[in-house]
Amino acid sequence: MKKNIYTLVIGTMALIACQDEPSYTIHGTIVIDQEVKMVYLEDLENFNMDENIPPTVLDSAQVIDGKFTFTGRQDSARFLYISPVGEEEYIDECAFFLENGNINVNLGYDWEKYSVTGTPNNDLYQRYRNKEITFEDILENYTQTAVGIEFFSRLSQNDKLALKIIPKLPESCLGNPKVQQVIEKFR
Repeated sequence: MKKNIYTLVIGTMALIACQDEPSYTIHGTIVIDQEVKMVYLEDLENFNMDENIPPTVLDSAQVIDGKFTFTGRQDSARFLYISPVGEEEYIDECAFFLENGNINVNLGYDWEKYSVTGTPNNDLYQRYRNKEITFEDILENYTQTAVGIEFFSRLSQNDKLALKIIPKLPESCLGNPKVQQVIEKFR
């Protein structure tokens, strides 16, 4: 009897511990008039069309009645894409930040008709997409976020904005490999 109670208590504690770990759930809706059967979670960092290097597919989900779901755990926010596959014409992929939390995705035919909200980085990125804040606003005021770091990593060596932003970078950003790559360009 004591053995059964002990096993039950340990099992319950393990179950509770697993539920406390951070995770993400992506709730997606597709609002287009063609049938989409699959969506892919993709990393385009090594993608190169000229060299025929495809995006890295990280996960896939079936689309049922216009809805799809991804779940998992993410150590830190990553800039990724959701790519729907339609039967007839091309549908733009959806750029977003994969991070722990509840992420809501609404896909349309092109990048102007999708939205991603529900987590801090996706809400910020959506504000940028909605033209509520500018690229410069993000670089000047949100460099400590995944959005700010991603935007900063896209600056070119000749970009005067980078020269303005680098001295203002918070210490917490300086260790990020993407930030270090950009800073190296200016040395």
